[in-house]
Amino acid sequence: MWHLAENSASFSLGPLAAQVSLERPDLGLHLVQLGNTPWTGTSLHCIHLPAPAAPADVKLAETYVRGFDLVATYHPLPPFTLQPQIYWRLREDRSQSAFGVELIVSVQTSQLYSEPQTPVGSELAGALSLTTWSREGLPQSSAAARPFTLRDKEGAQGIVAFEPAVGGHVYVEMIHPSDFHAVSIKPAPEGKLTIAVQIFQEHLEKGVIRRARVCGWFLPQADWRKRAWELYQAFAVEPPPLTA
Repeated sequence: MWHLAENSASFSLGPLAAQVSLERPDLGLHLVQLGNTPWTGTSLHCIHLPAPAAPADVKLAETYVRGFDLVATYHPLPPFTLQPQIYWRLREDRSQSAFGVELIVSVQTSQLYSEPQTPVGSELAGALSLTTWSREGLPQSSAAARPFTLRDKEGAQGIVAFEPAVGGHVYVEMIHPSDFHAVSIKPAPEGKLTIAVQIFQEHLEKGVIRRARVCGWFLPQADWRKRAWELYQAFAVEPPPLTA
């Protein structure tokens, strides 16, 4: 469960544990570990809120814990007075022996026109290979040695798995189909991989609240491809979250 201490929070869910800096959502989930095994050098769900200011200038308006949710609301950001709200939702699917964190980002504005584009990314250490899926649900594995992009219009799915992850688990990141346009994956220094998606592609009008969802799951290595695809199919048909 979540433990909130001033402007930071930590959680434990089964063997999974991590921390969040509420004033620096661009740092993502960090100090990730499974059991006693740290996933050193990894950060998940890093959110770069849509503002020209430095990340440290993002100001918290309210934060609280409600059940499995950690919620942070931020003051409106210039130049479009966009007000973001972020949910970090702990998730567990016992039928798949899976556990993880769903990221729900919402934005609204008081202006007639705004540009809410929000990059979300993860940086993964020690990922030697990855698996993607076709629209028909067929997995395809490849070495994590070159940059490439998955595009919805080319028939790709917004789901990528990385192995090995840590503690005998595979990490699977998935973007809800209603929010998926493209995912970029590329090698980074020190043997890391980055995965990046830009949510909220369209303009936002006054009075409209736009939400997007990204979910990260940890799966046991046994039969993990089947588990991952079934989790993605279930995620794809979930109704929009209630985030009031």
